[in-house]
Amino acid sequence: MAWLNGWDAEKAKEFAEELYRETRNLPKFEGRSAPCGYWPPGKVKLFESDLRHIIRRNYEGKVYYGEPDATVFPKSISGKWLANVIKKAITSGDVNCGKTNPREGKIALEVDTEIGRVRVILQRIGYKSYKVLTAYLLKSH
Repeated sequence: MAWLNGWDAEKAKEFAEELYRETRNLPKFEGRSAPCGYWPPGKVKLFESDLRHIIRRNYEGKVYYGEPDATVFPKSISGKWLANVIKKAITSGDVNCGKTNPREGKIALEVDTEIGRVRVILQRIGYKSYKVLTAYLLKSH
C-alpha cells in the first residue's frame, strides 16, 4: 500500500517502528494554566490506535470522507524526530487556546521546529492521565 502511494515501504515501516519504540515512555505532563483553562499534571500515553492515526493521516497523508488535504510531515523526518517533538510539546509546548477545547478535555500544544510549527493535541482520559490524540505540521501562511 505504501508503494502505491508513492513512497518507500521500507522507510515507512522503519518510521512506524521507530516512532512506536520512542513513544513508549513519554514524559509526565506537568500541567498548564492558560486563559482558556487549567490542565492538571498527569501521565501521558500514546495508544496504538492514535499512533496509527498519526502515521496514516499526518505521515502517509491519507484523507478520509472528502476532508481537505492533511498537513503532512515531510517523508525525510524520522520516527525518533517526531517522538522528540511530541515530548517537547508535552514538557514545554505553548497552549493554543483557539484549538483547545476544555469541555472535551483537549489541549493543543505547539512547538517550533526546523521544519515549521507542530501541534500536538492531548486529551484527558482520567483524573491524572492524558493521551496523545494527534500530532501534525501546521500550514505556513
